[in-house]
Amino acid sequence: MRKKPDTVGTITVANGIQTGPTDFSKTKTTDRRPTPHIPAPLLGSLLAPFLPDRQTFNNFILSCHEIYQSCRHIPAPWPCKQVACDGVVQAVTFSPSGELLAYTSDETVTTLLNRQTGERTKLKAGSKITSLAFAPNGQFLASGQRPLDNEPLSNDNIAVCVWDLRTACLKTHDMTMGKNCQELYRYGGAHSVSISPDGKILASGGMDQTVHLWKRSYSTDGETVAARFQYQRALTGLSNWIYTVKFSPNGKYLAAVGEGETSVWLWSIEQDYDVVVLQDEGTCHKETIHCIDFSANGKYLVSGSDDETIRVWDLKSLSCHKVLEGNCCPVWTLACSPWKTHHSVDNTLIVSGGKDQDTGERVLRLWSLETGKTDRILRGYLGYSRMYSNRF
Repeated sequence: MRKKPDTVGTITVANGIQTGPTDFSKTKTTDRRPTPHIPAPLLGSLLAPFLPDRQTFNNFILSCHEIYQSCRHIPAPWPCKQVACDGVVQAVTFSPSGELLAYTSDETVTTLLNRQTGERTKLKAGSKITSLAFAPNGQFLASGQRPLDNEPLSNDNIAVCVWDLRTACLKTHDMTMGKNCQELYRYGGAHSVSISPDGKILASGGMDQTVHLWKRSYSTDGETVAARFQYQRALTGLSNWIYTVKFSPNGKYLAAVGEGETSVWLWSIEQDYDVVVLQDEGTCHKETIHCIDFSANGKYLVSGSDDETIRVWDLKSLSCHKVLEGNCCPVWTLACSPWKTHHSVDNTLIVSGGKDQDTGERVLRLWSLETGKTDRILRGYLGYSRMYSNRF
């Protein structure tokens, strides 16, 4: 029998009015970091990153109704802990402090789970949620959204919702949407969202083949208005809808890949978004790139493709540094660890995910970028659902 969470809170936004009981004083989003016992990271499959506290290794695997969480303390085996959800899991991510797990298992609802208390708070949007991203300070949460299946495409489609977590969950119920949730509109919605390391820029990519940028707004006295963004500019060039947008950890670059693309589009933020296309002749991908991420030190960009390879790009020379082979399946997802690990001196633990062509299993592989070798393989999930994305 599944253990029910201690409390369940719900926030819905209807006609601009928040309803439902919540108390966010129990779910602090500060950067409190527990003293680590062993520096083992946390890993998530679908959109779950390695937890910032580094204590436990978590493997979230998408199923049609549940997120599975397996955790270990090195070198013990990895038991499995089940986190019950309401439906198909579309996106999942941790807050910077690791206290909150945000996931969407209902097309239009994001659930915030307090990992310590079990309390769940629900944020209801009006469109299909495709991705989630916390601000670096944990004070707001952005969700990428696209129209529901029965909705027409228009310029009024909600692309991104930005939830102010400092106000969205107060007990008062008369707050307008402008105070707790800002909706950003663009044609076709957004398939992916990313927030810059300084929290000032929000990027989205979606069905209109364009990366859209919103800039965080400030009050006249210079104090930040927590979850308010103003449209800044559009970045074009991709020929089809965009899979993924990603800021580099050092804030110097913004990268994107899209449907049918065998190259990575890379914009230099320091040079007013000058664009470079990573397509090293002879070493570029042969088939569609599904996923990208940056190494924690900002030196490399890593890409995974249908051609069953992972390519590591040197951002100084803008050339292919290394090719990781041996996946035996298309690479649907990948992520780089956000800290230095015992595997490598270069912050280069990589996880990739896909479907084993022979067994049908969904497989996660851990790689050392330094050696280019597989460090560990995680198997065991036979569900029919696709493994969409991994992030540390």
